[in-house]
Amino acid sequence: MLCPEVWKFSPSANNFKFKSGRFDEGKIQCSNLMDFHYYNHLVQVVLPDALSVPETIKNLLIEDCDYYVIEDVVINELINKEFIEAFVKKGQLTALSDGMKIDADDCVALTPSGELVLSLNKQTYQELGLEGRASIFSRVKQDRYEERICPSSVAAYFSSRGYRVRQCEPKFVKQIAYNVRVPVYNDSNNDEDALELMEWLGAFSIGADLKEGDTGDFLNSYQYPLENVDVGAVVQMQWRGYFTASQIHALFDELRRYVSQRSSIPWVSLYVQGFADSPINWGLKEHQFYTNGDNSYVIFLKPNNRYLTCSYISPSKRPKSKINK
Repeated sequence: MLCPEVWKFSPSANNFKFKSGRFDEGKIQCSNLMDFHYYNHLVQVVLPDALSVPETIKNLLIEDCDYYVIEDVVINELINKEFIEAFVKKGQLTALSDGMKIDADDCVALTPSGELVLSLNKQTYQELGLEGRASIFSRVKQDRYEERICPSSVAAYFSSRGYRVRQCEPKFVKQIAYNVRVPVYNDSNNDEDALELMEWLGAFSIGADLKEGDTGDFLNSYQYPLENVDVGAVVQMQWRGYFTASQIHALFDELRRYVSQRSSIPWVSLYVQGFADSPINWGLKEHQFYTNGDNSYVIFLKPNNRYLTCSYISPSKRPKSKINK
């Protein structure tokens, strides 16, 4: 049997960035990650050396976090003067296409900064008569305002116009792992150590066996590359839904208060993942779905007022198209 032809592709480029420092000096770094990541689908918090967690942390992404799915909205509704005056100009409204595939369907996003972002297939692009390249977003910009828009008022608006509206609630899962060895990240650690910490967090989150010892029937086993400490329990909480940047910020502030009162814990982590089919990731930066699809970030907080951020930000340079014209 002949061997099939093997293609060798170079790995897609990305910006895998780590930044650390004192929170009072690097507050803007943490805030920018949260404030400009508009579309958040999954949030996970890991709390080492914790058994009971304050209800305030759990409820921050449960209470008053309902969101609404409005079926078959015509795009003209989003540029209707009445809609813009009532919601876009009077607060921060976040909206995203539901159930669409960014590589095959028309996707629409409305940012809290008041901009309408369109990711269109070729046919729709040509029908609309937009100028520019089909792979570039068309943006309609309004002024930015700071007040939040109540989702129920937007739902009532579209319901009155004959659209079917469904109310959805976030899903919450809490797990506790006992007798866990947790890596310790010190201020003197480098980016490679930060990557090892990220690897541990990812393995722990999916329930991988992190115990060192006899490999048994496995090809290999995990080995701790960093200094580590044994803790009695590690709490993992996960929310799935549609979360705004301001809701993530509120959770972050509560975690800061929590870690400041627990000097014995090594760190707490906040992981935020965006929607896979969002047209944009940070601000108005195009989501590089066709290259790596990175659309998430992690923030580690330590009791000594230190932080470590890990963000996956795709490069601004666009890949060259090789499609025959």
